[in-house]
Amino acid sequence: MTHSSPLSSRPATIPRGAFLTAAPDVAHAALRESEDHHRANFVRAPVPMLVLDMEATVTDVSDRLLSLLGYSRHEVVGRAVSEFQTPSSARQTTTGWEDFLARGEARDLERRFRRRDGAELDVILSATVERTPGSGEARVIAALTDVTDRKRAEVALRASEEGLRHAQKMEAIGQLTGSIAHDFNNVLQAVTSNLELILGRVGNDGAEVARLADNALDAAKRATAITSQLLTFARGQQLDLKPHDPVGIVNGLRGLLARAAGDRITLHIDVPEQSVGTCLADLNQLECALLNLVINARDAIGGQAGTITVSLRSEEVVAVAGNRLPRGSYIRLAVRDDGPGMSEEVCRRAFEPFFTTKGPGKGTGLGLAQIHSFAHQCGGTASIASAPWKGTEVSVLLPRAHEATGHMAVPVTPRAEAEAEAEPGMGETVLIVEDDAMVRSTLAETLAELGYQTIEADDADAALALLEGGAMADLILTDISMPGSMDGLEFARVAHGRFPQIPVILTTGHIEVLGDMALPRDVGILSKPYTRGDISAAARHALVRRKQHLAGPFG
Repeated sequence: MTHSSPLSSRPATIPRGAFLTAAPDVAHAALRESEDHHRANFVRAPVPMLVLDMEATVTDVSDRLLSLLGYSRHEVVGRAVSEFQTPSSARQTTTGWEDFLARGEARDLERRFRRRDGAELDVILSATVERTPGSGEARVIAALTDVTDRKRAEVALRASEEGLRHAQKMEAIGQLTGSIAHDFNNVLQAVTSNLELILGRVGNDGAEVARLADNALDAAKRATAITSQLLTFARGQQLDLKPHDPVGIVNGLRGLLARAAGDRITLHIDVPEQSVGTCLADLNQLECALLNLVINARDAIGGQAGTITVSLRSEEVVAVAGNRLPRGSYIRLAVRDDGPGMSEEVCRRAFEPFFTTKGPGKGTGLGLAQIHSFAHQCGGTASIASAPWKGTEVSVLLPRAHEATGHMAVPVTPRAEAEAEAEPGMGETVLIVEDDAMVRSTLAETLAELGYQTIEADDADAALALLEGGAMADLILTDISMPGSMDGLEFARVAHGRFPQIPVILTTGHIEVLGDMALPRDVGILSKPYTRGDISAAARHALVRRKQHLAGPFG
C-alpha cells in the first residue's frame, strides 16, 4: 500500500529550478526520500497516532499506538477504527463522523478503546481533517492520550468520597438515633415502673386491671426491644464480648430456627462436624442476628416453598487495598435463601437504617442495620450477595477470639446472681439522683415497696450537697445524663473519692457514653428501662459487696 505523508497537507517542497537541471528520476527520488523521512518520524512518534481515510478506515498507525493496543500493523491497517473501540464509543464515532468531517477538527473527545487482550483503555482523542489542495484528497490525522490510570483514580476518588459521605450520614443518623432512644428509654422507664406498681397493688378483684396492665407491660417490652435495636445501630448498646463456639450456637438453635422458617421452608444447616474455633461476640446479639436473618430469608421467599441454608466457614482476611478489616482469621456465618433476590440498588441500601422493602407495619427497617452495627462492634463486618431471581446471602464476618484486640468489657451489674423474685431491702437508704421527675418519683416508690428508704436529688450538685451536709446513704443510684456542672459519671467518681464506703450504680439508656472508660471499684451499671427485679438485684448485689468490703477478711 502506498502511504502519503501524514504530517503535512502539502507535497514535499522541491527547490525552485530543480526540475530544470535534474533528470525526472532524480526529482522523483528526492520526493520519495522526503515522504519516507516524514513517515519515519510519524511511525516513531512518542504520541499514539493514526491516520484515517474519509470512511474512518485506518491507513497508517504509529508504533506507540500499536504497542498501546497490543496489535501488529497488518492487524490494524485497512480496518475501521470503530472495530478497536468499545460498542458505546464505536456508536459515538459512527454517528458523529459526518459532523466531524464538516467541521474539520475535533478536540478532547473521550473514547474507550479495547486492547487485543480484551482490556479497555480510556483515551482523549483530538483529530484534524487534512486536505491536499487541488487534488481533492483528504485524510484524518488523530492523536490519542491514554488516561486510563487517571480515570481509574477519579473513579476510586469518587467512590472514596461517596463512602465518606455515606459514613458521615450514617454517623449523623446514629447520633440522632441514640439520642432519641435515650429519651425514649426514660419514657419507657416511667411506663414500666408505673405498670409494675399497678400490678403489685391490684388484688383478686382487680383481675381486669391486671390483665390490661399486663398488656401494656408487654407493649412496653416490645418498645424496649425496638429501642435496643436503635441503640445497637447507634453503637450505644452494651455488648458483652466473649469467645463463643459458633458451631455450638447454630446447633443449639436448630429447633428454633426451623420453627422460625416455617413448614414450607426446608432449613439446611451446613456447619462443620468439628469446631471452626471461637469467635468474639455478644451471645444474645449473635443469636438474635441469626434468628433475624432466618426470618428475613423466610419473608424473602414470600410464603412459597423454598430452602434456607445456614453455613459456617473459617476465612482468612489479607491486607489488600480498600479492605477495612484488619488482617487475620475470621469466622463467616451466612444465611442464604433461594427467593427472588435483590436488585443492585436494594443491595446497596439494605444495611441503611429504616430502609425496608416490606409493606407498612411489616418491618422497621432496623434488622439488617442492627446486624451490620453488631458485626462492626465485634470487630467484623456484614455483607450481602444477591441478584434478581438468584436468591440472597447475608454474611456476618466475626473475628476469631484470639485475633481480637482492643475490646474492654464494661462493668455490668451481674443479674445472674439475682434470684428470680425481687429481694426485699432491709431499710437501707438509697440516694436517687435523676433529673427526670417522673422517673425519679416512680423509682423512689418502687424502692420503698422493696423495703428501702430513699432521698432524692435532681442533679449531681444537689446530691453532693446532701452528702456533704451529713445525709446518710447506703447506696447511690444515679443517672448518667444530667444537666448541671457534673454528669452522673463525673459525680460517681467524685462521690467514690469522697465517700468510698458508698457503692454507686449508674443508670443510663445510652451506654455509649461509657465507651471503654475504666470505672471506680464498686460502680455498677443498670441499663434503662429496667424492671423491678433488675433494680432489686442490682441494689442487693451492691449492698452485699459493700458489707463484705467493710467487714474485711475477719468480718
